[in-house]
Amino acid sequence: MLGALLLISYFFFQIKESIQTEQACTVRILSYRKDKSSFWNCLHLSPVRNAFGKVAYFVGVQIEEECKNKERHGLSPEMRQLSTVGAVKVAVRSLSMAAGSSKS
Repeated sequence: MLGALLLISYFFFQIKESIQTEQACTVRILSYRKDKSSFWNCLHLSPVRNAFGKVAYFVGVQIEEECKNKERHGLSPEMRQLSTVGAVKVAVRSLSMAAGSSKS
């Protein structure tokens, strides 16, 4: 039990540090379904910067770890996760650039 609590504390510390330092991180999180069965998630957090380089948001993408070895559309789960983060970053930058140009 103590080991599990230490592990959870470490994951929260990693997430907190990632946000404070504006860096990406990936952690494993124990989650529960409605039927109370447990499963592991990989949570990837990444800062999303606007057109001026300032962090506007953080995006989080979760993938169930049991699905980690399964590929969909020829991409590994890690690549799908990173491509989702990339798409959000591009959308936010586009919006911030459009908002900046509409103010002039």
